[in-house]
Order: sequence, then C-alpha cells, then structure tokens
Amino acid sequence: MEFKTRATNQTQSPAAPTQPVRTAIAPPKLPWFRNRKIIIWLSVSVAIVLLLSIGGLYVKNQFFSAEAAIQHDKYQALFMSNGQVYFGKLSDIEHEYVKMTDVFYLQTQQSKPEGQTADQSQVTLTKLGSSELHAPEDSMHIAKSQVLFWENLRDDGKVAQAIKEFHKK
Repeated sequence: MEFKTRATNQTQSPAAPTQPVRTAIAPPKLPWFRNRKIIIWLSVSVAIVLLLSIGGLYVKNQFFSAEAAIQHDKYQALFMSNGQVYFGKLSDIEHEYVKMTDVFYLQTQQSKPEGQTADQSQVTLTKLGSSELHAPEDSMHIAKSQVLFWENLRDDGKVAQAIKEFHKK
C-alpha cells in the first residue's frame, strides 16, 4: 500500500494546483426569429425588393407607356377600325376608352359639275359639333378596341395648319 500512496504523491505536485479542464460550451441556439442578424438581414432584403419593384413600375410607366409618347403640345391623328380618322388632342389612352378633345374629322363631298360625266370629290376638315344634327360636345370617348393606331401630327402639316386657321377665326 505504501507503493500506491507514493505513486499518487509523485504524480501530484504540491506546487502545481489542480485547475479544472474547460470545455467549449456553445451558446444555446435561438430560433431564427429571435436572432437579430437574421431579422435585420431579412428586413433589409424585403425593403430592397420593394424599392426595386416600385422603381421598376415607375420607370415602365414613364418611359414605356403609350401615354408618354403623346406630345401634348401637338395634335394627334386617331385611325379607327371602320376607316374613319379623327384629329385632335388625345389623352387617357391607357384606359378602356380613349379620350379626344378639340376633335376634327375629314368629310367628303361629291359633286358632279355640269357637262362632265365623272364625279369629283372634295375633302374638307370639319369640326365636331359644327354640322352634326345631334350637336355633340367637342369631346369623344372611343373604345380602345376600335382604335387601330394613332400618331402625333407635325405643326407644318396640312391638317395641323387647317386646325390653327380654324381657331384663328
């Protein structure tokens, strides 16, 4: 037995105190909704996606819409599926009904001069509401499905010049 006590005494040095062995203890795992970093990251991500979406819609509406192509200081020609053409100020073309104000249209008058066998046609620009029996107001709402296309008119064109002359009277 002496041997056992001696062996134990030799392994333990009286000068070296015993220190407990430290083991790395991981902090308890929190659920994802309690982790601040994840919440901040998700919030920032959602905010960025929302801002990009709103910005994309704004850019689309400003630069790629037909409404943006209208030059409001000029007149437009509106070509209908029935062959009729109207001239005026176009607006609200993104809706179900297209709106046109200060409306003019072409009217054909056929005449047969004396001594000639062929009819002659004369085309005149007529102001909406000036010669119609039902006396409409100077505004039209046209179903978008009936519109083939529209275009801006140049100021030096015959129709634009005729409209300006009409307004000078």
